[in-house]
Amino acid sequence: MFFRHGVQWAPDPADENRDRSVGGGHVQTRGRQVRILVIEDDDDIRSVCERVFTWAGHQVASALDATYGLALVDAFAPDVIALDLMMPGIDGLTVLAELRGSAATEDIPVVIVSARTLSADRVRAFEAGADEYVSKPFDPDELLQVLERVLHESPEERAAGRRVKIAQSALPSSLP
Repeated sequence: MFFRHGVQWAPDPADENRDRSVGGGHVQTRGRQVRILVIEDDDDIRSVCERVFTWAGHQVASALDATYGLALVDAFAPDVIALDLMMPGIDGLTVLAELRGSAATEDIPVVIVSARTLSADRVRAFEAGADEYVSKPFDPDELLQVLERVLHESPEERAAGRRVKIAQSALPSSLP
């Protein structure tokens, strides 16, 4: 493990092929562990995510803020990102906009993990390009299932899912 400037990650051998397939009971990408990047400023939540994802057989990198998280996107080449919205400095929506604005990262699945629970927050995240939204506090197993599910969806399926989630989030929560 390497520790540097609040970032923890373990490098993976070079791998040119990032096609996704299921194997050995874990989601894998062509014979290697899935790379999950966690960008979360809360130490406890970040630690829980690291332990759960590692226990599930995935390779995990984590960053305590957006600046280090964006640096790790290039260095770690994640297959999926768990991203907090409320962080000091650069917020999660800004990170998401950067990811979606670059051809190199636009198709990386992003799951928002946030304490913001209002429908408007969900809609903003989906409009910005989030693939899923998990509210804090969360069940770690549920978060793992969500991350593994988005890995099986194509970019087109995830985009269609975002449109549906935007429409669902915009509906009134109760009818008269």
